Amino acid sequence: MSSKVPTTIKLEPSIYDDFKVLGIRQKFSLQSFVEKAIIRYVNDENFRNDMDAFKLSCQESIKSGHMVESISSESIVNNPLPEIESSVLT
Repeated sequence: MSSKVPTTIKLEPSIYDDFKVLGIRQKFSLQSFVEKAIIRYVNDENFRNDMDAFKLSCQESIKSGHMVESISSESIVNNPLPEIESSVLT
């Protein structure tokens, strides 16, 4: 059994509320999401570039009170994680 690194993050309440609803419907935890996103960010340059570009527009949308609708749960579900050698994960 591998050990986990304890972390603390602060999220905008509206973003977390939206994720909680989707997470319950999809049976998908925040921990699972974060782990998969980190693996993909580290190993997939296209995903990393998309996330780096998205972060600015997302922050501006949060400040203005509007959520960005360009990324839907369908686009996330339909773009699975790339195959990664097991040695990368250990």
